[in-house]
Amino acid sequence: MPLERLLLVRFAAPPEILIEAIYRLGVAGIAVFEERPQYFAPPPQLELERDIEALRGLLGRFGLSATPRPPRGGHLADIIRRYLEALRRCVAEYEPEDVVGREVAKRVVMRCLTEGGISLEEVVGVLNVAEQVIETYKRSAYSEGLDTGKNFTSMAAEIAAKEEEARRMGMLCSFLEWLEREGYSVVRIPRG
Repeated sequence: MPLERLLLVRFAAPPEILIEAIYRLGVAGIAVFEERPQYFAPPPQLELERDIEALRGLLGRFGLSATPRPPRGGHLADIIRRYLEALRRCVAEYEPEDVVGREVAKRVVMRCLTEGGISLEEVVGVLNVAEQVIETYKRSAYSEGLDTGKNFTSMAAEIAAKEEEARRMGMLCSFLEWLEREGYSVVRIPRG
């Protein structure tokens, strides 16, 4: 796809909306997200992150994997939550202690998901996309709340200190230039 026009857009929204925007633009493949400037505080952690970790943990515990299938429509957080609840329902009665028990549980869980209208490929695909979205969110989004305010306050204090230092240095330079104009070639500074 040729690059016809480049458009830089910044927008502010609640974290849940930002996640959805990153998800939609990322799936469409039409956006590049820039890094968050250092002086902005990172965005708040979302419940979606905990759901992703829980889903990844359940898949890993039961050794469930598949070739990822791209996600279908819907809100990312709702999809992840739906898949997590379905997987929790399916694994509720199984504790894979050994390899044999794990294989049996794996088959039963996959059948349970399929009966619920969910394929493991979709779960893995959505999980992969969700992890990329969260990574982009953490790298690009920022908080304009108290943390960023504190960062700006401390930067303002640093700037004020640097300005005061520059003012003192300017006074020193002015004094040295005055001495030179008055013909002083050597300046003795008394000890103490």
